[in-house]
Amino acid sequence: MTLLHTLTNCWYFTRKSSEQKLGKTKYSILNRICEWHKTNNKPYSYRLQNFKKLTIFYKMNKTFQMIRIIGPIFLLGAAFISFSQTKNSPKVTVSTPPSVQNQTNSEHNTSPPSKPKKIFIALGDSLTEGYQLSSQEAYPHLLEARLNKEFPRYKTQVINAGISGSTTSSGVNRLKKYLRLKPHVVFISLGSNDGLRGTPIDTIKKNLQNMIDLARSNNILVILAGLKIPMNYGEEYTEAFERIFKSLAQKNNVTYIPFLLEGVAGNPDLNLPDLIHPNGKGHKVMTETIYPYFRKFYN
Repeated sequence: MTLLHTLTNCWYFTRKSSEQKLGKTKYSILNRICEWHKTNNKPYSYRLQNFKKLTIFYKMNKTFQMIRIIGPIFLLGAAFISFSQTKNSPKVTVSTPPSVQNQTNSEHNTSPPSKPKKIFIALGDSLTEGYQLSSQEAYPHLLEARLNKEFPRYKTQVINAGISGSTTSSGVNRLKKYLRLKPHVVFISLGSNDGLRGTPIDTIKKNLQNMIDLARSNNILVILAGLKIPMNYGEEYTEAFERIFKSLAQKNNVTYIPFLLEGVAGNPDLNLPDLIHPNGKGHKVMTETIYPYFRKFYN
């Protein structure tokens, strides 16, 4: 019984201290229950059972009081953390589907359409490469600049495929390397080194024919340049050499330039000291010679 008296007294003490802090109105129900127990002389077992219930009610009430105080502070803290994370998080960009993007670009794109291309391959030797000259001084570059100026509607590219010392025997393999560019025209100016070496006429002719056949099989137009050599191997060989180019042009019905070095060959002012390879001025004259034959591909 002593234990029950002690628990009851503790509850009364707690009740009184709570009344002083929070006021009697909040504990009016508890007061009535405790007073009712006291006046009606209920047994201690009954008081203890109700005391436990009241203790639970008191703890719940204290919890609600704490929630009322701490709850708003917790909500404010959570809102602040959420705002900070939103501010520092990277922006999410929504990608536009390619079809819609292309349609939008086509509607708002005011840039002019790309120019159609004209690609020429200048397949030759040192006369095309520009022996001892910069690439800007050689006739392929000069011809390209002239064509782009005269025909600005097109984007013209003249590729310098000249290699010093090359012969007709390497022409086919070299031309194959440029087929991937899908050129419109190939300008063949090979054979000088063959003639200077005394290569058989039939061999030179066969090699040139193979180049023409390869170009035509890939829908590439052909310009064939005529060449001349000194009479180192006699008059008969020299004349037969010169007839190669004209006969092939007629046989294959391709554009034919009678002589690549017209007005340049043998002129000291237009050649290097060796009197074989044109200098910068000589390449300008060569450009003027071949320009009309290239011009017709724009009409």
